[in-house]
Amino acid sequence: MVEEDTGVFADVGQVPMILSFDGGQSPAGSGPTAPHGANAAPYPLTVYYDGACPICRLEISLMRRLDRRGRLRLIDFAPPTFCEAECGLSCEQLSAVIHARWGDGRVIQGVDVLRAMWTAVGLGRLARLSRWPFIDRLLVRSYVWFAKHRLRLTGRT
Repeated sequence: MVEEDTGVFADVGQVPMILSFDGGQSPAGSGPTAPHGANAAPYPLTVYYDGACPICRLEISLMRRLDRRGRLRLIDFAPPTFCEAECGLSCEQLSAVIHARWGDGRVIQGVDVLRAMWTAVGLGRLARLSRWPFIDRLLVRSYVWFAKHRLRLTGRT
């Protein structure tokens, strides 16, 4: 499946996409979640998550337990001490949809972050299964809905 390069996101519905801090974009179909190959994204994968969200904390806690190879850097952006300048993304952007940055600076978001985390911790089969057309559509739609409503779902609005 070839992914369309959508450019800088305007809303949560534009998933997946890759950005880089130098303003460039990766070529379409470069496989942002693939840890091997010519276009492989190097670890560590730095994942920015909302530690004030109980659902987010649960997923990150599982990833932390499964990350036996130390491929993930998990950064909570909820504390007031979080420095937006170091990550290159605002808390508003990070709150809208999950983001991660590969070791080479490329940024991914949304479902691609979930797939990249699953692959990093040894759940590559789950990541590949999630790309099957029916499952992909369901997962992307479900994640977009969750991202849009997660504050209300967790009693924070």
